[in-house]
Amino acid sequence: MAPQPVFELVPILGHGSEIIANARVISAAPEALNVAQQLVDWLEKTSASNDPECEYLNGTGWDDLYAIGDASRTVLAKARGAS
Repeated sequence: MAPQPVFELVPILGHGSEIIANARVISAAPEALNVAQQLVDWLEKTSASNDPECEYLNGTGWDDLYAIGDASRTVLAKARGAS
């Protein structure tokens, strides 16, 4: 009698295109975490208690936010398989 598998990977990994889509999302995860941290840092810098005179926002703050938006679009494209 042939040995029986202990478990099957197909239910865990999915099928065909689902496996590829999951791999894309997993590969984009470190970059997505980085972008999320950048946004949290930006929000902290722009809080009223940290920037009461809006010096950061009147300086590079908005440029930094646009850069975070660009990075977000890049990560989403990678996760969707567009890059």
